Amino acid sequence: MSLGACTEGECWRGLPVVTELRSAFPRSRVVVGGTIVSIRGSVEGTGRSMSLGYRCVLDDGTGRIDLLFLGRDRVPGLSLGARCHVEGTARMDRGRLTMWNPLYLLEAAGCEQNRSRSVRG
Repeated sequence: MSLGACTEGECWRGLPVVTELRSAFPRSRVVVGGTIVSIRGSVEGTGRSMSLGYRCVLDDGTGRIDLLFLGRDRVPGLSLGARCHVEGTARMDRGRLTMWNPLYLLEAAGCEQNRSRSVRG
């Protein structure tokens, strides 16, 4: 997967593709790279609809977005300080801009190009 592998071009469903978090808004398609600055497990939902979730925060230098991986208690490679690129649709969740189960691409340590593995979250 290359950055923007699923979202080709500058528009997605008639909306501009956001490449900096400072420009992101709910329902925008976001394709951005940054650093994981926070991680935590969480429980999503209530009652019978409760499920595990792995939440981390990505910072691209212009803003931050939560990455939420539902049904997971961890995501290999997405740890504090990891550099990665993500792609997904932004939404508001608990008052914060969030992407649910985004596509992600890990950057190899010390490598400026995106040659690491890609995984569908």
